[in-house]
Amino acid sequence: KTGKLWTAVNERDEIGSDLVPDYVTSVQDGAFYGWPYSYYGQHVDERVKPQ
Repeated sequence: KTGKLWTAVNERDEIGSDLVPDYVTSVQDGAFYGWPYSYYGQHVDERVKPQ
């Protein structure tokens, strides 16, 4: 047992067929994973308005 927390990342829908598939990643304390403002790195989702 590693004690790591893992999650399945469900990427964006309705943006087209060229996006990467969903994937599994470990969750790191204090890390930012982009949701809901960006997907798969630094790709900003223009449909989401900043709060």
